[in-house]
Amino acid sequence: MPTHRYQGRYPRATSDLYRLGLLRRMPVQKEVKFFRDYGVNITYRLKGCTPEKFRNIAHLFLEAAFHESERYPDYKWRFARFDVQLNRTAKGRKSLPLVQTYTAGKHVDGNIMVYGPGYEVEDRIFLKDKVEEILDIPARYTGKVKRQRPYNVVDMEVCLRAGEPLVVVEEPGGTSV
Repeated sequence: MPTHRYQGRYPRATSDLYRLGLLRRMPVQKEVKFFRDYGVNITYRLKGCTPEKFRNIAHLFLEAAFHESERYPDYKWRFARFDVQLNRTAKGRKSLPLVQTYTAGKHVDGNIMVYGPGYEVEDRIFLKDKVEEILDIPARYTGKVKRQRPYNVVDMEVCLRAGEPLVVVEEPGGTSV
């Protein structure tokens, strides 16, 4: 399935993020094909997204992820992830990776994937919970990340999957599509 082009009309949250100077460029859509599945990845490359900025505009990221997941109603599964680059201290370099990924669990409904079902559940697998985990990094890794700038959020990726294997058709010339 081909990607849906933006044609100059981006979701309001995406335009706000760009206007605030937090996006390196407008989002990029990429078709992905795996052995058992296929779909689209929509990547937001962020710049200068420090903890203070991330705390203030986290609702825009959630709104953008929701709108991006709703642009492709034909795909069954939706999930999103944040990549966070840690500014580690000498002690943290030994035990923490440079980049950590916080991934929301996949779901068929984009609203539930981002905001949760609307009632309390034990699992903290929704994107809003992942935002809280990112904001909690300084308290969780005390002494392992720098105090002034403990991390930078590097990118957000919204992934959509069909939930079925890609059909491969053999053509008479020996090539496959």
